Amino acid sequence: MRAKEEGEERNAARLLASGVFDGQGSSVARPEAFLDPADAAAAVAETSPPARSIGRKLARLAAQPQRSQLLPGVVHFSRLRPCSFYVPCSIHVVHFTLSHSCRHSCRACHSHGSHTNLERGHYPQARSAGIRCHWSAVRFVQDLQLRPSPGKLLPPPQLKKFGPKGSWAVVTGASDGLGLEYASQLAAKGFNIVLVSRTASKLDALASTLQSKYSISTKTLAMDFSLNKDTDYAALANLVQGLDVSILINNVGQSHSIPVSFVETPEKELRDIITINCVGTLRVTQIVAPGMVQRKRGLILTMASFGGIIPTPLLATYSGSKAFLQRWSTAIGSELAPHGVQVQLVQSYLVTSAMSKIRKTSATIPNPRTFVKAALGKLGRSGGAQGIAYTSTPYWSHAVMHWGLLSFIGTTGGLLVGQIKVMHEAIRKRALRKAERDAKKQ
Repeated sequence: MRAKEEGEERNAARLLASGVFDGQGSSVARPEAFLDPADAAAAVAETSPPARSIGRKLARLAAQPQRSQLLPGVVHFSRLRPCSFYVPCSIHVVHFTLSHSCRHSCRACHSHGSHTNLERGHYPQARSAGIRCHWSAVRFVQDLQLRPSPGKLLPPPQLKKFGPKGSWAVVTGASDGLGLEYASQLAAKGFNIVLVSRTASKLDALASTLQSKYSISTKTLAMDFSLNKDTDYAALANLVQGLDVSILINNVGQSHSIPVSFVETPEKELRDIITINCVGTLRVTQIVAPGMVQRKRGLILTMASFGGIIPTPLLATYSGSKAFLQRWSTAIGSELAPHGVQVQLVQSYLVTSAMSKIRKTSATIPNPRTFVKAALGKLGRSGGAQGIAYTSTPYWSHAVMHWGLLSFIGTTGGLLVGQIKVMHEAIRKRALRKAERDAKKQ
């Protein structure tokens, strides 16, 4: 029994020393070479008791055969022994076992490493990585709550930490689709809602429904984000002045009417996409965020898209606008975190909505209610967006796709982008034929 405990402690030492986690359960990729086992043991001895405890829990988890195949292609956890090494690549954490003389390649950085080199004592430097995704897979499965008793290491998030019951949530693009669902689910949790969208009649109807159903207060502002009027933003600033705004949902957005090449994109459509998706999101956030910083709490949740992950031909302007939001959101997430404000970019594939023009749900296409429930239920968890700070892909099938792209395929390869181009060319042809048929009927 004592030998088993010592083995677990040595594994915990390696987990800590290699930078696989920081003692609080967060994954880290450190660009240092793996430490000598003696140094690793010393590193554990210097850590806090909670860090040592978590390290031992992870080591025990890794040794359980029933957890050996959480996902296809992931290294068997049951092979984890004191002779196993966790080698941090410059970007990814990689697991080597010393039982086979096989060679692996890290798809993300194209570097190589072999078990035989490790077995002979040649500890590779940071860039001599092997297969990717061991720790990424662990976090991925935990984030999706596929592991039994997830609350032991990842307690369910609580919206009340961003503000007490009766505080306010601002939701843009609130009259339809995801925005309407965010407003409804936040109202159900006791938040008062500021509804911002273009159509006043829809806003008034939704406000009345939320007030009667959930006994909360609402405020509405009808504004067209494509016009970028200073008077509209001044009205929003006046509307939220003095309110305890705990949550901001940046949901307003626009895509192309149909897939179209960049050179053929109408100028108005191009301007509207950039103005709504980028300028509108930034200006609303700049109005709301200072109050959150002052109160030292708050949540800024911004809706993104797989179009921002993968360069998307025939939706180039939309794709670029969503890629911009990814970088911007990650940057302000780092800026606002010290002030107690949590920033989260929510990635999604398709959802049934007016924008996607899809009405039928499937395993990969949820309805707004299901998607928003996942988004609000996994705040602070990366899901499929492993390794991307302040970002989450919460819906399970979207998370599997995102994680698979990051782990095995990549997001900017010519083959993938070319296939997407072919798909959107076919969609464009069908849309044009439908428009022709509709024109003939009139």
